[in-house]
Amino acid sequence: MELQESLVTAAESGGRLSNRMIVEEARATVVHSHGQGEEALKDVVCGSIAGVIGKYIEYPFDTVKVRLQSQPHHLPLQYTGPLDCFAKSLKQDGILGIYRGISAPLVGAAVETSCLFFSVSIRISSYRHRNRYSCLL
Repeated sequence: MELQESLVTAAESGGRLSNRMIVEEARATVVHSHGQGEEALKDVVCGSIAGVIGKYIEYPFDTVKVRLQSQPHHLPLQYTGPLDCFAKSLKQDGILGIYRGISAPLVGAAVETSCLFFSVSIRISSYRHRNRYSCLL
């Protein structure tokens, strides 16, 4: 709060920054950088969890799609449509059959989404920092 007031004062005085304001900004930067590591870890963990949950929701649909696409063309169709494929797959393989082979996609989704969360957080942080002193320009 004190730093914001001093920046407003500097803006009103023609945009000249005093030594006191530079010291206050350095202190704020040190405090901010300490919290950045915790924020980055939070982004990675939350992104990983979001990726895993999303993959668990998406995977049955992907399994049905692949099974429908991989039916041989020269033989009679095994499934008449997506709902038939899902019902027959559940009956034949159970719920675990629908999720067979999910381990590798889970890892990929966790890494992908955590990187997305982290990069968006960096971009937002950069945007906020860049626009913090736009009133002084």
